[in-house]
Amino acid sequence: MGRELALLCASHLSLRWTDKPDLPFHKAYSFGTSTKNQRIEAWWNLLANGQTDTWPTLFGGLEDRGLFDGGNIDKLCLQHIYMTMLRTHIHTFVQTPNTHRIRRQKECEHYLPSGIPVNMYQYPKPGARDYGSPPNPETIAALEHSQHLNKCDLNEYISSTTWKIVNDLLSAKG
Repeated sequence: MGRELALLCASHLSLRWTDKPDLPFHKAYSFGTSTKNQRIEAWWNLLANGQTDTWPTLFGGLEDRGLFDGGNIDKLCLQHIYMTMLRTHIHTFVQTPNTHRIRRQKECEHYLPSGIPVNMYQYPKPGARDYGSPPNPETIAALEHSQHLNKCDLNEYISSTTWKIVNDLLSAKG
């Protein structure tokens, strides 16, 4: 169990215990082996081996030719140059399963819906039960200000100051 899992668990429990303070830990969260997540593991395997494997090959080739030494400046330069392409590549891959049709399976209709996942999520059938509930705003505020959670903008992976330095460095090197 990694550090991020402990943070996720603590956040999840904070949200659950806001509405149900007497809920026992074992009913709110469970840790266990990954024996029932073959589909998501297969998906990650497809992403890693079928989509993103070209990037390590490209970056390894740069290293083999002496154009990448693994230092922080080289890493920042690669992020500056390739991050938009990497993200586009991954987002395109993610859209594929979300926009394909899940075929109807007569034997599994009682628990496996059919249709296009993004449409089923955005436009559920009339009468579909919404199991979601809005989180307590005070709990969200407390989690956002927690010393354990780093405030970060996932779209801002390089600070604007660092971005300018890298841009100037790359421009100077042609």
